[in-house]
Amino acid sequence: MVIIKKTYYQTRVLRLSFLFCLALLYVQAYSQTPDDKVIINHCDETYTFVMKDGKPYVSNTIEREYISLSKLSLTIQPSVFYGNDITVDHASCSGSYKANYKSITPENVFFDDTKICFFHINLDKEGKKVRTTFQRTFKDVKYLARVFFTDDYFIRTKTLTFKIPSSLSDFELVEYNMPTDGSVKVSHTDNADGRQITYTITNMPAQKQEKMAPSPSKYLPHVIIKGAFKDHHDLYRWAKMMSDVNCDIPGVDSLIASITHGCTSAMDKVCATYRWVQENIHYVAFEAGVSAHQPDRPSEVLRKRYGDCKGMSLLLKTLLCRQGFDARLTDVGTTDIPYRMTELPTLASANHVICTLFANGQSYYLDPTCRFIPASHIPGHIQGCEAMIENGDDCIIQILPHPGHTISKDSLCYHYQLVDNHFEGSVVYTCTGDMKELFMRQLEQTRQGEKQTFLENNLNSDNHTHQVSDVHWEDHHPSSPAAVLKGNVVNRHSIQILDNELYLELNPHNNYFIQKIDTTKRVSDFELPVACTIVRVVEFTLPDDYQVVHIPQGITQPTRQGLLSCSFIQDGHVIRYEERMQIENPLIRLADILSWNEAVSQWTDACNEQVILRKK
Repeated sequence: MVIIKKTYYQTRVLRLSFLFCLALLYVQAYSQTPDDKVIINHCDETYTFVMKDGKPYVSNTIEREYISLSKLSLTIQPSVFYGNDITVDHASCSGSYKANYKSITPENVFFDDTKICFFHINLDKEGKKVRTTFQRTFKDVKYLARVFFTDDYFIRTKTLTFKIPSSLSDFELVEYNMPTDGSVKVSHTDNADGRQITYTITNMPAQKQEKMAPSPSKYLPHVIIKGAFKDHHDLYRWAKMMSDVNCDIPGVDSLIASITHGCTSAMDKVCATYRWVQENIHYVAFEAGVSAHQPDRPSEVLRKRYGDCKGMSLLLKTLLCRQGFDARLTDVGTTDIPYRMTELPTLASANHVICTLFANGQSYYLDPTCRFIPASHIPGHIQGCEAMIENGDDCIIQILPHPGHTISKDSLCYHYQLVDNHFEGSVVYTCTGDMKELFMRQLEQTRQGEKQTFLENNLNSDNHTHQVSDVHWEDHHPSSPAAVLKGNVVNRHSIQILDNELYLELNPHNNYFIQKIDTTKRVSDFELPVACTIVRVVEFTLPDDYQVVHIPQGITQPTRQGLLSCSFIQDGHVIRYEERMQIENPLIRLADILSWNEAVSQWTDACNEQVILRKK
């Protein structure tokens, strides 16, 4: 069995109603821990640039020495990727281990020639050492876009060397997330033949995959190799060439007629076409491979009924253009990427493809991989990002609008009456934008026989102590701005009686974004799913025979991520509790996690305060 550790890619479909699972965390940055059962004692990694047959090549050698620190037998699988434009020229391992060569892309899924060369090594005793060597050639330098300093295992020492001759002086290294603790040192050597850049790395922790961590490019040390493209115009022309596939669709006019049947306006046709692709083509996100930059033909996406972002967007563009609309393929670097195509024209600067539509003097950024949002909504993972829009022989560069937390809302409102010393009433759940997308995706992934229970639980408290009934959709169409779910509720557990007084706990405890983050071992930043606003409201009508003795003061708690607030307000015979979380910046830096936890704790304490009533 091939064990493949994926580094990261594309959109993360995060579930709304699961409690955030927190990963194993880390005590001291850049130090070895008892969790490290295998370490890399030393690594030499070299990238040598050369001119060959009139074009730049890169020779890559990676030598590692692994040591087992465990008394138990362990298995490791050192590996490198290769493909049509990256060849494996040599692979060896001390002992009798032989290299294995496997394709890691399912056959006929997408145009992707990614393969893996690996060793299956058994470290059967403590202190056992093994050495591996891989030699590769990058026949197309554009596929060497980024090199990380980290590895799957703790590194005691490592030298990372780049040798660039004078004839290839256009190539340069751009550093990101460099440590400030001295664990990485860099030296430059220049002479008439060219230059050499060497990074000496000591005590580098393993590249752990923690839950809710941002993409590795946001926090792990690495270098971007710039120079394969002269500028973003050159990058665009290459991308346009890659997307130049046969877009003929047999029976396309008949298909369009069925899709747009009953539409009375041009925008109705746009929305119907967008919705059809969203609903009828299944999105498959896959690990980006060596040549996974060419979209599948629209006819093939239709035949298979699934596609990646490139294939789905090209299909959408083809259907819209056939109707006379100005639709264009668009490369985007999502919020997972900390660099832009105009600044660093490399393949590492764009990781997503959408379809841009120009109509009625407006721009519509259509992402068919999002199944439950209308054409007017810009998904959170591309808001504020740089887009490279198809425009003939050149491109249009736009920074996509960033409406932020205001357009993605998750709202739960209870309307109660006091009946026999308990709450009875109705509940309305409303979600818009990315919060709608997240919720509807989780509902879609729920087993058919459990969907109604899932909906009922969403109107309940965390511990499911309410009685919820008559749960029904008011609206949940993909093209609607909001999904609206309603039901009735009986709450017998939020009121305590003592003598002639009622103690009311109004916090519905139904917000899954407020879990504290365990910092015991954490090494990476923490990233909430999306910029959004989460609102919880409880309104109840005060009985005539009761008076209010105490109403809590509430709280307004600013954080680096946004605003946490709650309020208790009496307006005549109605008491209204409102709890609000505004997430403007989803990223919580490692250094800010403790302050975030403290803010959440204070906010939660304020939300849990009780309203006290007394019988007249």
